[in-house]
Amino acid sequence: MNRKVTPKVKNGLVQKKNNHSKTKGAYNHDGSELLIFKYKALKNYSHVVSVSDLHKFISIFPDFKKYSEGLHSIILDGSFHSPMGLCEIGVISLMAWEKDSFDDPDSCPDWLEEHKDVLTTLGVEFSIENKYSYFTKKTARDFMLIHVFVHEIGHHYDRWCTYSKNSFPGGEPFAENFANNLFDEIWPKYQDIFYK
Repeated sequence: MNRKVTPKVKNGLVQKKNNHSKTKGAYNHDGSELLIFKYKALKNYSHVVSVSDLHKFISIFPDFKKYSEGLHSIILDGSFHSPMGLCEIGVISLMAWEKDSFDDPDSCPDWLEEHKDVLTTLGVEFSIENKYSYFTKKTARDFMLIHVFVHEIGHHYDRWCTYSKNSFPGGEPFAENFANNLFDEIWPKYQDIFYK
């Protein structure tokens, strides 16, 4: 039998190998560096954002170091939950979308009204009256990066600025304003990187 490593036995006990450190995971590493994890998308789902997209986007994000302090991991989650993104202590998740189906015939009119400026700028087809929105894979990626990810960074920053670092005192209004306020600054740089 050919083995790369022969298990040593001393006094009847198999000795441990040299790899004694735990594998870094999204929730169990020291946070000395920001790690990006991509989990396999479930059947009928696909990621609209890639690890490469995130690296490019972070490079143009204004004051990213300041806003991401205390952020340990970004997860490209393989399933779609109700929100498109999620912020937990030190971790931001961006959800996968249903494969080949980027339309939402039941879009909430309030949600469409709230996001109409961003959706229009990104070229997303939508109708508030008919409660409908349609994203292409490209516009879904754009929306996830330039709005959802920035929104979740807003939640993270809101939490990080509290004494306990356990609550979001500003809630959804803070995160939404954070994303909207940075949009105009990020959009020209975004176009330079993703559209040229």
